[in-house]
Amino acid sequence: MGYILTQSAIGGVVMGVAYGIMAGGYTMVWGAMRVINFAHAAFGVLAAYAVFYLLKVCGLDPLLSLVVVIPGLFALGVIMQELLIRPLANRARDITSASVVATLGVSILIENAMLYSFSPTPRFIATSYSLKSFSVLSLTIPATYLIVLGLGIISMGGLSFFLSRTRIGRGIRAVWQDEDGALLSGINPSLVNRIGYGIALATAGIGGVAMCLIQSFVASAQLSWMLLVWVIATFGGIGSVKGAVLGGIAIGVILNVGSVFIPRAYVTVIVYAIIIALLLIRPQGLFGNKASLR
Repeated sequence: MGYILTQSAIGGVVMGVAYGIMAGGYTMVWGAMRVINFAHAAFGVLAAYAVFYLLKVCGLDPLLSLVVVIPGLFALGVIMQELLIRPLANRARDITSASVVATLGVSILIENAMLYSFSPTPRFIATSYSLKSFSVLSLTIPATYLIVLGLGIISMGGLSFFLSRTRIGRGIRAVWQDEDGALLSGINPSLVNRIGYGIALATAGIGGVAMCLIQSFVASAQLSWMLLVWVIATFGGIGSVKGAVLGGIAIGVILNVGSVFIPRAYVTVIVYAIIIALLLIRPQGLFGNKASLR
């Protein structure tokens, strides 16, 4: 039993890191722009399909395909910001509520487009290293687990560095704290939002690639992915990249280890119960702050 629990915990950590990558960009947009993007995970699934066909048609390794996926998702983020989010922000009284409705519609459009284009058949990425594994202290560690952990460290470390050490990143934080004050300081909120939204969808793409390396996927997976991304962002704290990663790991371990003892559906109920209890005690999440709730 100890071996099974340990293996399940390791799998949960890796799955949580993959979800945490997606949640990192999602929580940044939610915290900085007050936008709740319910199409975020749909773009992650779209990236997974892109990787699948780049491998199948062009023979491009999933890791190399990130060279195509990241700029592509960044561009889609900028376009979505310009054509949908910015007009909503200019016209809607409450951008948060309006963004929920609008992006939910976008997620449904993307899901149906993927179903029409790729069929509902589950897909799985099969590479030369998909079945390779390493033995560590009698535990079996698949090579794909190490790759996902590496993607998490690089992408989330890079996002944290970007937000804390670069001019544009500090601009995003400034807009989050006080948009009017940021404008008076010479920061262009429109430019900052375009770049921020592009980076957010790029992280969705990286998260989608990470997910397709460790499990199969279909177009409709975007809904279950999105629910967990939302849970993780709420659990970790809105606007906190560190919270997204640690929240993802916590939720991933709870789901995987809990499933050893009871059916997955019941574990999911327990996760939502934990989220409700946390919000009653600490509405801003584990690593959020009260300013993010204004």
